Amino acid sequence: MTDRLPSAPASPVDPVALMTALSSSLTLSTVFEHALEALGDAYPADGIFSNIFLSDPARIVFLACATKVRDGSGTGGHARIEGRMMSETVPVPAAVEPLRQTSSSEIVIADTLADDPFTAAIAPKLFPEMRSFIMLKLRLEDHPMGIVCFWSRRPRAFRPEHSAAPGHFKTLFALNVAFAFSRRLAEKFEALKSENLALQKTLASEKALPLRRLLAATPSMAKLEDRIRQAARFKVTVLITGESGTGKEVLANVIHEMSERSAKPFVRVNCAAIPEALMESEFFGHEEGAFTSATRRHVGFFEEADGGTLFLDEIGELPLLMQGKLLHALQNDAIRRVGGTVDVPVDVRVIAATNRDLEHQVEEKGFRLDLFYRLNLLPIAIPPLRERPEDVLPLVRRFLAELCASYGITQEPQITARAVEIAKTHPWPGNVRQLKNAVARTLLKGERLIEALEVDGRTAVLPAGDAAADTVKAEDPSGAPELPAASVSCDFETMQRRYFEALLKETRGRISGPDGAAARAGMHPNTLRSRLERLGLKVGRTVSAERV
Repeated sequence: MTDRLPSAPASPVDPVALMTALSSSLTLSTVFEHALEALGDAYPADGIFSNIFLSDPARIVFLACATKVRDGSGTGGHARIEGRMMSETVPVPAAVEPLRQTSSSEIVIADTLADDPFTAAIAPKLFPEMRSFIMLKLRLEDHPMGIVCFWSRRPRAFRPEHSAAPGHFKTLFALNVAFAFSRRLAEKFEALKSENLALQKTLASEKALPLRRLLAATPSMAKLEDRIRQAARFKVTVLITGESGTGKEVLANVIHEMSERSAKPFVRVNCAAIPEALMESEFFGHEEGAFTSATRRHVGFFEEADGGTLFLDEIGELPLLMQGKLLHALQNDAIRRVGGTVDVPVDVRVIAATNRDLEHQVEEKGFRLDLFYRLNLLPIAIPPLRERPEDVLPLVRRFLAELCASYGITQEPQITARAVEIAKTHPWPGNVRQLKNAVARTLLKGERLIEALEVDGRTAVLPAGDAAADTVKAEDPSGAPELPAASVSCDFETMQRRYFEALLKETRGRISGPDGAAARAGMHPNTLRSRLERLGLKVGRTVSAERV
């Protein structure tokens, strides 16, 4: 350390003024402004700053500062004091990090920055005019808090007697720094809470995405929306009933994906496909040596679905003996492997489904009443497709998109309003599954305009007594004309002929071009010409289309 320059004796600091300054505000930067004013011009400090200790030794976080701003006269006087709260974080160079705690003194005086290499590596990045300082190490209840540093633009500005005034009020400085830090933590907490709420809303929106997709494809399910949300929210057994092919497994998947268990397994079990002799082993697993072929431990469906959802399809096919063991597992949240001697706890949510009338089976002694009550805690009944015609068009559109992607078809065909109307009146004994097969079979024909779905190898037509309106507007954007309704005896070829007659009339016989019949029908002009020729329609640039 170099010799000090001669200086005048330190002027006394008014302790009452300094104490008043340290209790004048809840904002640390304002406290620092008032403290500099209370210390007076005779005190050699040009500024004050504070930083705090973190558990991460590689960073220093600054809280607040106040600085005497020079008046520009060149006399060394100052015009005002400016304070500000700080949020800067300065990284600690690895080379100086070991020097952090070299001094055990609670008050450090540095004639120049060279006296304290650690501070010299940090503070000048924010206070470049700093040449010397006096530093208070702060503690509260014997816990280190951080520091308050008084700095000067001159080297060798501070003498030991300058530490007396701030040193007497070190606890007040520590309380102010602690309060400022607690406010910052509170603000950070509020910011994190807001971020957490935003994330929760995002997650809730994502959780609801499967339901939105379901409702987009099957609008009739809106009637079941509240029940579906209840099923997703709570860990309750759900019994889904409905005819074969109505979408029971799809609904079970939606409930699982909307629940808190969505990140855990969804295990599907077809109870009708498991031989009775293997059921207990498949459901609950078995230990090594439990029977002749048990060469290793086997994990059953319950353990496989632990933490997630176990979907038991065709639950009505379970034999009575297995029904009792399933009931035991549901009541105790535990299973016992075949050949085992202890119960294994499992956390499984069960969703069961059946196309049978379980209440009738209970009456006929084919299904246990106690198991029925256990499963039927939250029943959801899915109507057959014939009772929800509003689902036909969105389902057809969804199947077309999915199947085109699966088959590599780049140009998705359009479906006429008449085809949709016919599909709505079909009884669909196989429900949604049969409808998807019909769409797939029709799609494989390669037509760009679907005028009727092929159901089980036959073209679907309107049944006798159909009460459809005289005209139905096309549901697709192809711009096809309104289609006159078919008579009871109208076959599919006659329907096509009438459709194209109306189309040609509207386009005045034009086939090609943006306003031509081919564009309106979503077909290639040559394909349309071939179709018209096959139907016996002569085409010319006239308003009428003559039927042969």
